[in-house]
Amino acid sequence: MAMIKLLGKTNLQGKTIFATDLTPTYTITRSASSVNEGSSVTFTLSTTNVANGTVLPYTISGISSTDVTTGSLTGSFTVNSGLATATITMSADQLTEGAETATLTLNNAAASSFVVVNDTSTTPVPLTISGLQLWLDASDTSTLYDATAGGSLVTTDGAAVARWADKSGNNRHAIQTTSNARPLLRTGVNGINSKTILSFDGSNDFLTSSVTGFKNLSAVSVIGVISTAVAAQADIQTMIWFGFGNAGNAGSGFPAARGLGISSLTGALNGEKITFLADNASFYSGRLGSTTYSRTANTAQSLQLELGSTGTQLYANNSSVNLNLANQISTSTNLAPNQIDYTLDDNLLLGAIRANGSVLTSGVNQKMAEFLVFNRKLTSGERSTLWSYLQTKWNIA
Repeated sequence: MAMIKLLGKTNLQGKTIFATDLTPTYTITRSASSVNEGSSVTFTLSTTNVANGTVLPYTISGISSTDVTTGSLTGSFTVNSGLATATITMSADQLTEGAETATLTLNNAAASSFVVVNDTSTTPVPLTISGLQLWLDASDTSTLYDATAGGSLVTTDGAAVARWADKSGNNRHAIQTTSNARPLLRTGVNGINSKTILSFDGSNDFLTSSVTGFKNLSAVSVIGVISTAVAAQADIQTMIWFGFGNAGNAGSGFPAARGLGISSLTGALNGEKITFLADNASFYSGRLGSTTYSRTANTAQSLQLELGSTGTQLYANNSSVNLNLANQISTSTNLAPNQIDYTLDDNLLLGAIRANGSVLTSGVNQKMAEFLVFNRKLTSGERSTLWSYLQTKWNIA
């Protein structure tokens, strides 16, 4: 029922006439005076003299569009029986911003209300370790796009991913311009630990990223969380490959490769191998002994390769793996097996290696969950912190 305000009375032709005020009124209240990031607040609009179905637009100020889950700072109330509500959910972002005040105001400026948004952000572990150059995280679906320039987010299981966006802040996004060579998004039971991952088909799928600025690094750490379809290797099987350029034939029938990575390649040596560039014309291959490193098919694992002029080490699920670096394919340098000199070109390959001038993809299906690159060797404490983060996130045994 509309509220009637008596303004006075007058007499007209013997009748008493009461004057009334039907001016609309607006009041906005909030469900809480403050909320944490990731939580919601409900604004209630109370009106008088406003017809049912009236739409009243509003604008939120004091925060950015990324601070709300809708990505929009505008909306509207629809009045019914003098009331209307709007529920705003704050984003649980990873930025340290301090407390902010979000003010909701009717576009007719007739009423407003505000809520304090408490900053409860937690900086992700990879961003707490200095030297991060590249961070690809498939569990973050806001980084997976259907076009190399961005396009729309990929959310459907089995859909192709053209761009895997870099979360390091360096914009080294991994992309694939050829439609039928793009990995697929896998979700739910097809993912890892119920999180989304990218699946490479083992035929022609791969992604490439620019790594300009990596040249002449004194050290580098490469970390990946992957799952492969087989435990033993017989054919070419790329697991993690930080591959650059082409070194030409390396002898012994071994596919020429240039770069650093973790892969299994057919050739003169048996067993799995870790392969990395020794100089511009040759590389070492260190055999991974079956007694120190094994893999379970279709099971996630974390592999970390640390490479530098003072030594090289591989870690599988945070346990060091014995590298028999004396098993060299060829070398034209006088470096000791553990002292690696390298110069990196400008392309990184995920799901493939570059050999004899051509991109070679893996021989079996492979799932990739996360991939990180640092421009130095990590300390033991940093390595343990990163491992704990990856183990918990991806439920690595």
